[in-house]
Amino acid sequence: HKARYERALRAELVRTRRGDHKALPLARTFRVLYMAQGPSPAVLSMLYAKLFSPRSHFIFLAFKGPRRRQQDLLQFPKSLLGEGRNLLFLAARARERQLGFRYHYLVWLDDDIRLVYGSVRSFERFLERWQPAVATPSEYPAHSFVPEYFRCDADQNKSMCDSAYAAYHLDHNYIAFHAETIDTLWPLDVRFDQECWWTS
Repeated sequence: HKARYERALRAELVRTRRGDHKALPLARTFRVLYMAQGPSPAVLSMLYAKLFSPRSHFIFLAFKGPRRRQQDLLQFPKSLLGEGRNLLFLAARARERQLGFRYHYLVWLDDDIRLVYGSVRSFERFLERWQPAVATPSEYPAHSFVPEYFRCDADQNKSMCDSAYAAYHLDHNYIAFHAETIDTLWPLDVRFDQECWWTS
């Protein structure tokens, strides 16, 4: 698996340098591709079923996987977090080439996300409206110390509810990258991931 992954990554870097993928147009309507990895699809909550819609798709990668190969399941046994995310990146690029368009956003998720407030659809509306280069929803506890986060009261201060905020803490447990940032920020550099997953 590892050798095939490394060959595919090198080939994608060549296509990126040539600008091949950027030649694909963005989808005519707003589209999002969600990607997550975990030991197996059985760990996913009902939230992940909601990632499928007319404007969004979902790819899952199993780093443990069943003993025998399953159709429509991307598997990368014993991969590190960054390697798995890079394989999902490669799968996203292959899917975009097959469809003939780029998604507006590629969104990476952990396999244990729980939304306390809002929904995947509200996050998609936020992405479509603001078009940030990189975005993450507010998360607990990191954003719970930002007073502005609690000032959103539709009756009292509607303008606060319609705002986007710059964030100092982007956690990769739920993070969206605009199509125009992908060639610059991906693939992840995983050379030091054996020591610490946060380096990639």
